[in-house]
Amino acid sequence: APRFDVACLDSAQGVDFSPDGTYFVVVATGGPTGTNGVCDAAARFETANVSADARPTWINWTGGDTLYSVAITGAAVYVGGHQRWLDNPYGIDSAGPGAVSRPGIGAIDPVTGMALPWNPTKSRNHGTMVLYATPQGLWVGSDGENFGREEHYGIGFAPRDDTTDTTDP
Repeated sequence: APRFDVACLDSAQGVDFSPDGTYFVVVATGGPTGTNGVCDAAARFETANVSADARPTWINWTGGDTLYSVAITGAAVYVGGHQRWLDNPYGIDSAGPGAVSRPGIGAIDPVTGMALPWNPTKSRNHGTMVLYATPQGLWVGSDGENFGREEHYGIGFAPRDDTTDTTDP
């Protein structure tokens, strides 16, 4: 994919496939490079397009902060790292126009590629290294001490809440 030809410092950190296998999302690190590559961003690719010039369906940039982990459910693409923002293609270690605060963890609409309202917040520290989605909710592994405004050293769980909005754990 040409978007990966842009030199990122470390590049791809994680990948997950959609439950139906029609797409996957790659998360990356590498420093702010504007909107040229997939550095410090999450990018959706369709599995039906296996060509050498595959283009992402969407890219959601953090504005210069690493994403380490990704977990996809039918309703959301969950991303974690030590990011401060999502929807931030024009920020360079700052909140650019349209940026939304999503410290350490966030959810992206799988169709539009824009941040969803879910924002539990968590300690950023080194970052959210592991996300694991189950039918019951989302497991979160990190070196942070807070998740969802509660103390959760190392591991946290966001139970699924079907009574309000099925996109949110």
